[in-house]
Amino acid sequence: MKIEIGTSYYPENWDRKRIIYDAELMQNAGLSYVRLGEFAWSHIELREGEYHLEWLEEAIQIFGEHGIRSVLCTPSAAVPAWLCKKHPSILRTGRNGEKAYLGVRHHTCYTSKILREYIRKITIVLAEHFKDNPYVAAWQIENEPGACRFLECFCDDCQNEFRRYLREKYRTIENLNKVWRAAFWSGEFSDWNEIDLSALLENTQSCKSLESWRFRSREQANYVLFQAEIIRERMPGIPIGTNNYDLYDRYEGFAGLDFAGNDLYPNYRLQKMDPFRHKADCVLYSGLKPGVSPWIMETPPNPLWPMKDLTNFFFWFYAGYGYNKIFYFPWGNSLTNEEKIHLSVVDGFSKTGPQYEALKKMIAEADSVLKPYPELPLPHSPCAIVKDHDAEWMFSGSMDNRRIAFFGGFNCSYKSLCRTADFAEIISAGADWSAYKLLVLPVQNHISKALAQKMKSYVESGGVLVMNGSSGCFDCYGNHADNILPEHVSDLFGIEIGENMPCRIFDPVFENTPEFFRKEPVVKGILDGEEIRGTLSVWTGYLHLKGAETLLSFENSQLNGQPFCTVNRYGKGFAIYYIADRIDQGMCDKIIRFAAKKAGLKPVNYPETVSIVQRGNLAFVFNFGDEPVSFPAEFSGKNLIGKALQGDIISLPPQEHALIEILNERFEK
Repeated sequence: MKIEIGTSYYPENWDRKRIIYDAELMQNAGLSYVRLGEFAWSHIELREGEYHLEWLEEAIQIFGEHGIRSVLCTPSAAVPAWLCKKHPSILRTGRNGEKAYLGVRHHTCYTSKILREYIRKITIVLAEHFKDNPYVAAWQIENEPGACRFLECFCDDCQNEFRRYLREKYRTIENLNKVWRAAFWSGEFSDWNEIDLSALLENTQSCKSLESWRFRSREQANYVLFQAEIIRERMPGIPIGTNNYDLYDRYEGFAGLDFAGNDLYPNYRLQKMDPFRHKADCVLYSGLKPGVSPWIMETPPNPLWPMKDLTNFFFWFYAGYGYNKIFYFPWGNSLTNEEKIHLSVVDGFSKTGPQYEALKKMIAEADSVLKPYPELPLPHSPCAIVKDHDAEWMFSGSMDNRRIAFFGGFNCSYKSLCRTADFAEIISAGADWSAYKLLVLPVQNHISKALAQKMKSYVESGGVLVMNGSSGCFDCYGNHADNILPEHVSDLFGIEIGENMPCRIFDPVFENTPEFFRKEPVVKGILDGEEIRGTLSVWTGYLHLKGAETLLSFENSQLNGQPFCTVNRYGKGFAIYYIADRIDQGMCDKIIRFAAKKAGLKPVNYPETVSIVQRGNLAFVFNFGDEPVSFPAEFSGKNLIGKALQGDIISLPPQEHALIEILNERFEK
């Protein structure tokens, strides 16, 4: 087993002598890959139709001769000046008609037919030129698609394609007005050309806002996939991915790619290390291509500089969570533009120092330690949380505070799952659920008949499903559903949602005081013999029991005495529901712990600053906290890195890690 290390490199900036020198340094350090070309369009095609690839071919040859293979990138993230001046229509256009400016990246429109034609031409040139080059290992499409300086585009191409999308979906303007219930706010249309795209967080018709999200997501995904298809046609079998896919539906964006590339910059903006955030950041990309090891395409070589060198810590953290290829960004500082502020492996003039030596030592250690072990399986958790982008857009509508509330609820549930099983996987609604004992669907606003059947089959076969809030209360257009709620799954949960209404949006933090009881909604009950009290926000309502058992009830407010949280036996499994979009973290922890017990899961028994993740018979152990920890080990084993395991106790200093070979059974979970 080998964790392969790469780096980002920009040969367009250097001469042959410098590239050879850097290749020798990389070879000496043990690197396996370089990533090339993502911002090099102007150097490849300084004038239209004049392609210069000799410098890139030379760099690939030099690196290849030093045992370093290249990941080539399509350069569409940074469109050159000549093209923007010749075709200003390709620039992103704001709501007010203002055009994006030159001198940055991600300044052009994903929908533009003119831009796509120029991208098609340069991608064909690159793929044809390098299709037989043995040193080209993979391709990256674009660079961080969706991470745009200019958030949305309202150019003519976008508007016309949006109207085409709506015509294909709704057929007639009368049907669109009907299903959108557009009469409200005088929102009816008499002609397709009257309909404009909504901004993502703009106070406009909720149905139009939802369709704008869907349309932009589709266009961004198509933009990435059309480039991949050009390469795949000419280089069949070569791995193709992209990195840090942002803003829209990541599952849609990676559907036609071979690997998911993650850009992780831990602790640049954090005062304290948050293990839950780092777990979520890692497993999010694992779930985009189930069963396929994700790649880290960018991460800093020393994330907590100058206080502490955590390069090793995060290297093993990424490896533990299934990343077999890790690229450090960048190799050397850029001498200009914003990238010159980045930490780098060497400095802008390739002077080596402690960071280079640390990376070299780390690679040698990893190669030595992992050499005796075969290919390690990817980590797996018995718990998962569903991330449905369509539900997010439907919940958020066009209001920023609703979107914040959605992510607050998602993160709260994810943290609770991690406290139950160390980490939880993040999966799509369309993923295979059969491998999980416990599943959380946070605010699944619309539940189609197909999804409802999947939920029922999962629980009937023995799974435990937790759902909350206004799930099943909306139709596929984002309107309130006119049906028995939650739509299509009332029998699964043994409930009907009666009157339901939004309530005050606040960050729910429960305080067990009379003053809090007078001002905020409070619920209570007993779970596993323990009295539970908590609070809620964003949305709630009346709940009618249709076979379910009450776990928690409202203790005050107009809902006093009404059911709040229920459990229903369905086949071999259980369906748990609570009637709030958000609840406080303490109550969420206890509801998830109750669900985990129903699923037969054993909770973790170590401090929450600790993470232990398993790949095969190797345990990767981390202490994210600022204090040392000691706790009982759940296995016997042999220390491979560090001396954390002593007898049946694991001890770790602050922000330290260990690798342990497990000698007995796997974790009991």
